[in-house]
Amino acid sequence: MHRKFQHKVILILISICGTSIIFHHYQRNIVSVQQSQGRPKFILKDIKCSKILQGDAKELKKVHAWNLKHQYVIHPSFYINKTKFCHLFQEEMGYDSYPVTDDEKNFPIAFSLILHKDIEHFEKLLHTIYRPQNIYCLHVDQKSPQDYKDAIWKIADCFPNVFVASKLEAVFYASYSRLQADLNYLLNWMKDIYSPDEYFWATLHHSSLNPHLNVPGSYKGDPNLKKWLASYSAWQSVEPCNGKWVRQICVFSASDLKRLHRRYELFANKFHLTYDPLAVSLKLQPSNKCFKLATKSVTVSSFL
Repeated sequence: MHRKFQHKVILILISICGTSIIFHHYQRNIVSVQQSQGRPKFILKDIKCSKILQGDAKELKKVHAWNLKHQYVIHPSFYINKTKFCHLFQEEMGYDSYPVTDDEKNFPIAFSLILHKDIEHFEKLLHTIYRPQNIYCLHVDQKSPQDYKDAIWKIADCFPNVFVASKLEAVFYASYSRLQADLNYLLNWMKDIYSPDEYFWATLHHSSLNPHLNVPGSYKGDPNLKKWLASYSAWQSVEPCNGKWVRQICVFSASDLKRLHRRYELFANKFHLTYDPLAVSLKLQPSNKCFKLATKSVTVSSFL
């Protein structure tokens, strides 16, 4: 991985699969697809976002009907062409649409994104979480089609703080290859553990188990009682799901937005763009002000 960023950052590594989605950000009322210079936009004329958040059955029925009519996929070639002129790509796709606070500038974050499909979903996610002071490391599954890889490279080349891992792994679910995608130099002693990435990052950030690193913001309590702030998943037989189950994890739909809107976590895992495109668009498109920025009251000591 070549180095584009010289200054130091505090490493808070958040691993994001291509199907994860951020919770709390700006949205706008948006039901037909409009093609503009940038990404396709949705215009909601009949669907009321406030009723979706209330779980209104009639409104959710409209969402289901909308999804059946508006299934579409943006091909990687769209992004390959769009990134020929990076300044136009950033401008047309709205990468300067978020204000950056002094707190954000003083606390840069390093993100690790593990990608394998759905180029549009990735670009929407990057657009939502992108800030110029952060660093974004992209790992593309070696098994992904070449045009997908090319599009990822093109997007990354348009930003000084977004880069692609120089060594790509063929990633398989809950296997050692998933952790190799984050750290190819990881020692062999975790190869026989189920889903080793979860063990690795939990250990790395625990101040009692790993005091010599002294990671800022590290967890100090009992690991078995730790609350998760970064990401939320609904597990089968444990939590409800109005979408569908994939590998015992809920793929959320618009019917889940009422419950998700009340969660305090920063990200949700997972959404599929091809399963419920409207749910993804309501959550990820910064131009859709369906929701105001959700301000949550969180007891910080619960996560220390």
